Amino acid sequence: MSYMPSVTPDYGYGYSSGSAVASTVLTILAILFAIGGAVVLFLFVLPEKKREKLPRILQMAHDLFNFKWLLLEMILKALYCFLTLYVIFQGFFDLFLIDNGLDVLAAFATMLLGPIGVRISFELLMMLILLVKNVISINNKLSGKAEDEPAPVEPEIEEPVVEAPVVEAPAPVVEAPAPVVEAPAVAPVVAPVAAPVAPVAPVAPVAPVAPVAPARVFCPNCGTPYEPDSLFCANCGTKKPQ
Repeated sequence: MSYMPSVTPDYGYGYSSGSAVASTVLTILAILFAIGGAVVLFLFVLPEKKREKLPRILQMAHDLFNFKWLLLEMILKALYCFLTLYVIFQGFFDLFLIDNGLDVLAAFATMLLGPIGVRISFELLMMLILLVKNVISINNKLSGKAEDEPAPVEPEIEEPVVEAPVVEAPAPVVEAPAPVVEAPAVAPVVAPVAAPVAPVAPVAPVAPVAPVAPARVFCPNCGTPYEPDSLFCANCGTKKPQ
């Protein structure tokens, strides 16, 4: 009796249990990498203050994630160029397939009026995009001003300050040093040499002078002479004149 291995039927989904597990693991890794990349972009690329220090490619990423320019705007511009040229060339090639006069008018109308219709349609779309860009620009400016403006400072209530009386200390008296007067140099005094003294001749003796008798004072009243020691007149008693 031969052994027949069991075969798991394949229902046509194309995935086995192993590939399902691998897909789940890869999905989880993609989510984790996306979270890490978003954190790095938010901290090191998106801030406006760090843009100037970033390399060129990260500056483009900064502008892209901050909506400095819209990807839809670039796509619409490229699509406008493509449709305008397509309408012109289609109208030109239709001239070679004309069967009657109406086909000629339709071809010229396609070449001339087609680009105008495309232009008007894309201008309406671009007006909406410009409106969104202006709103984003205004929001960025307002947020930048809000960050630059300092927070309002509450007024502080100053308490009255009582000033203590200032006692001025007496200024120290600095005595100026007395000027030193230098005594003039005194020349040494040379004692004169005494000349030899001549011998003195003998002096002759002086004769004695006779005493002079005092002058007699007479009384002015009676003419009687006063005594030398008397103060009054002996005759009439008149006082002796000085």
